[in-house]
Amino acid sequence: MDTIERADQIARHERVEPDRRPRFSQAQLASVVVLLLLAVLSVTVLARTFSTPQTYAHQIEVLDQKKGTVMGLSVSSAIASTTISLAPGDAGSAISDQLAGFSKDFTIILGAILLEKYLLTTLGFVVFGIIIPICCAMGALSALLPRYNQWKGILFAFSVHLVLIGVVVWGSIPATVMLTDKIQETYDESINAAIESVDQTTVEAPAAENSTGSGENVPQDLMGQLSGAVNGAVSAVGDAASAVGNVTTWAQDKLSAFVESLAVMAVTTLVIPVLVPLAALYIVKLALTSALGARAAAPVARPHELPGKRA
Repeated sequence: MDTIERADQIARHERVEPDRRPRFSQAQLASVVVLLLLAVLSVTVLARTFSTPQTYAHQIEVLDQKKGTVMGLSVSSAIASTTISLAPGDAGSAISDQLAGFSKDFTIILGAILLEKYLLTTLGFVVFGIIIPICCAMGALSALLPRYNQWKGILFAFSVHLVLIGVVVWGSIPATVMLTDKIQETYDESINAAIESVDQTTVEAPAAENSTGSGENVPQDLMGQLSGAVNGAVSAVGDAASAVGNVTTWAQDKLSAFVESLAVMAVTTLVIPVLVPLAALYIVKLALTSALGARAAAPVARPHELPGKRA
């Protein structure tokens, strides 16, 4: 009887013992507390800091300079196109049409610059005010789940991927702005020369027209200035035939300058801001795939394999 009673006591003890253990370990609770504190810090401090224009003062200044350059190129290409179209004959009509098309291309680039400018503050709020707190909550839930629960790994992997993607996309915009600013510094001289040459022609040509002794006043409207630019070229050469050749040569020079300027602005505004985040995301994907693959390859303990559990 003593042996039977002792066996019953041991059996009751084994049935009750697991229930006396804490449901969550200290490591799990510490992980949850850290993640929740990180979520609160992200919402209250980081989101406010990285969603204000003052944080990106230098980047916004660079984008404003690029915006002014693009607007100047767009206006100058339209002026050059109109100037060439007023020349006698059809010698520069093809070049005039191509220059007129540049205005649409520069408008697209201008829209990309404005989008990049507004995304600086918007992405800062989205990443630090929404994405990171949600991912911290998912991480806390993952920490509380048992090791053998399949959702534990899924929540962990998804939250890590989402945080890294958001941070990379947000950080790539200030990085690309600084990178493209360094690249564009090399071509600033040629771009400004293209704008100034058109402005100089439209300002000096009416004065050349007055020097012919016509006695007419300098035109005040844009079309009058453009007509004066062509007439100034005519009077400078001496006859209409020579003037057509002069305007055509000038048009070819302007077309070459605007093609180069458009290529530079397209690379610094459209190509690099897209390639840099894609390259960064690809590197992050490779790193996460390697890390999570090693984690998935690790053996997972089943409930009957956990310490204190009977087979």
